[in-house]
Amino acid sequence: MVDPVTLEVLRHRLQAINDELIQVTVRTTGSPTVYEAYDANSAVLTPSGDALCIGNYVLRLSLGFDTTVKHILGRYALNPGIRDGDMFYTNDPWAGAGHQNDTVMVAPIFWDGELVAWAGVSLHEMDVGGPLAGGYGAQARDVYGEAPLIPPVKIVEAGSVREDIEAVVLRNSRTPAFNALDMRGRLAAIVRARARIHETIRRYGVETFIEAQQRILDVAQQAMARRLRELPDGTWRQEGFLDYDRLYRVRLVATKAGDRLVLDLRDSSPQAPAMVNATQHLLEGSVMATILVELCYDMPWAPGAFKRNLEVLTTEGTLVHARHPAGVGQGGTAAAYLAQCLVSTALDKMFAASDKYRHESQANWVPSTKRPVVSGLNRRGEVYAITLIDQAGGGGALSYRDGPDTVHLAGAPMMAMGNVEVYERLYPVLYLYRKHAQDTGGPGKYRGGLGTEVALTPHKSPAPVQLLNLAGCAFHPEGRGLYGGLPTPAQPTFLLRGTDALEAMARGRTQGGYDELAARSTQVLKSRVVVKLRRGDVYVSVQAGGAGYGDPLERDPERVLADYLNGACSLEVCRQVYGVALDVHNKAVLAGETQALRQRLRQERLLGQVGRPGQHTDPSAVGATGRSPLRLGDAVTLLAGADGTVWACQRCGQTLGSGRQDFRRHAAVLEVGLDTYSPWNRFAWDTFVLRQFACPHCGHLLDVQPRRKKGPTMYDSVATDALAGWLAP
Repeated sequence: MVDPVTLEVLRHRLQAINDELIQVTVRTTGSPTVYEAYDANSAVLTPSGDALCIGNYVLRLSLGFDTTVKHILGRYALNPGIRDGDMFYTNDPWAGAGHQNDTVMVAPIFWDGELVAWAGVSLHEMDVGGPLAGGYGAQARDVYGEAPLIPPVKIVEAGSVREDIEAVVLRNSRTPAFNALDMRGRLAAIVRARARIHETIRRYGVETFIEAQQRILDVAQQAMARRLRELPDGTWRQEGFLDYDRLYRVRLVATKAGDRLVLDLRDSSPQAPAMVNATQHLLEGSVMATILVELCYDMPWAPGAFKRNLEVLTTEGTLVHARHPAGVGQGGTAAAYLAQCLVSTALDKMFAASDKYRHESQANWVPSTKRPVVSGLNRRGEVYAITLIDQAGGGGALSYRDGPDTVHLAGAPMMAMGNVEVYERLYPVLYLYRKHAQDTGGPGKYRGGLGTEVALTPHKSPAPVQLLNLAGCAFHPEGRGLYGGLPTPAQPTFLLRGTDALEAMARGRTQGGYDELAARSTQVLKSRVVVKLRRGDVYVSVQAGGAGYGDPLERDPERVLADYLNGACSLEVCRQVYGVALDVHNKAVLAGETQALRQRLRQERLLGQVGRPGQHTDPSAVGATGRSPLRLGDAVTLLAGADGTVWACQRCGQTLGSGRQDFRRHAAVLEVGLDTYSPWNRFAWDTFVLRQFACPHCGHLLDVQPRRKKGPTMYDSVATDALAGWLAP
């Protein structure tokens, strides 16, 4: 048996090999989406295709490699065969790719004729063909209107590139030279990984190397099982919406019992006509990305092990489990990412109910990408197509501090924003500005981090710039706050026709925001619409930040003042959402006026339908059984007594019904418009409202749910099964 010291050495050696695998790729690729924004990832897998370690970039890109490897093992063992020096390539979302642009290369690693491991790299290609430059089928009705599918094919045989297969791949792209560099970069990286694995086997022996792989999986699985057992049992329900030709629902019921976590998404909408659907493996990979970052952050990232304690339930033919030939060209940042956000909220509610892990609880990060896909002719008259990864959103607020500003999507720890000067050098565009966007973080006791606002215009372009507005959550909030924290706002996109931006810059005048640009006309763009930009036209994109944590009226007024002074929060939001009155000239908080304003705002929350009145109880009291109370974030406390349990408001002690029911059933419920907490929501649809749940005694905000009008409230049943044991003598 491998001793513990050797096991740790080999685990870290495999992780180092995997890190080198992605670094070689990044340094040899031709695509700025990779070497600038790191839209790529890698993995090392067992001979049977279970992931032993993955890279720290876009996690979901390598969390489908098990599907690719098992596809190859199950179908190609005899014809065309799997041999030393072979490499396989695919962009088929039903065979392990995230979508057609996220092409995959995996290779078997042999030692003395024995298959001992697999290594792979996935990255975002600049263009993979199809009717629209950049590889997306924005107007498609099924996958046949998107970029071509290439099932797993042997592109390298015995160490030599098969030029016939490579020609098929490159012939379908508008950017063949860049794609060829991407191919060679991954080939070099996998060759390096193979050499490193051979070095390891020569030192430790093949038997030790194979045994260590199984031990790594076992140790990781045991660590996850321990973590799950430490968290409260219960059921958490979440629902989110995706905007396409209409609204599509993703509904989650997350149930945790012991060391098992079941994520049930079977009640999601039927699949959409095209583009935004996710395949089953992409959904599972996206969910796993959330599990890794939020649940397994301090464990060996061996995804093949964590699946033993996780079950994901779906129905084929739905938005999150698309049946061929559904369109899937944007699934990774549409349906799958929405599901990822819902799972994140469920996990963070588990943390919020745990004394040990409450500090890990965090509201949703930025709810969707904002990435323009531009194409046309560059300044040399050559065809170009590129997805500009030029924005970042904000991180969700934690239970003890504000969320970080300008982070990337959850599940992509080391992804970055591209350098705008690189984009300007390569493509005929000019950035007028890129900045933090005011009021994009969800308000709360701790606010979400800020998102960004960017503006670009064609510059020295020999032809109009074609732009696909690849976006989501443009007209409704999706990033969810926790226990009184407010959601992220909508994230609009604007097309300004006929501005004098270039002439103004020539005169030395710069613009600070979209509302400072004088234009002949201004249009709010729908998600996934294609437009043409000509000289003087300006594309402006606002990306939301993270969501808030806790009641905004509990935020330290001095923090609100600081947010106003540094431009994070407008004066309107300071007063109407945080209830803080400011002396702008003297840069000070008006304490008396703030106290009165906050009291008035709390009373206004009680104008809704109030649940059954409870009895006032001291929230610091310990029940008659002598047991300590259970808390849910900064909202409610579960008090134990001889006759059972009750929820009580943490601020005033008002009881909110039996501990065996959701506390929201006994709260004051008030529905308000989305524009009440962020000016950006004036561009949101009026079909959504903010449903607030407040203490019926003091008006403390306990929870907020962005819902469609007349949509059902999402109730949880946290810890109800565990209460019997908790109350037992």
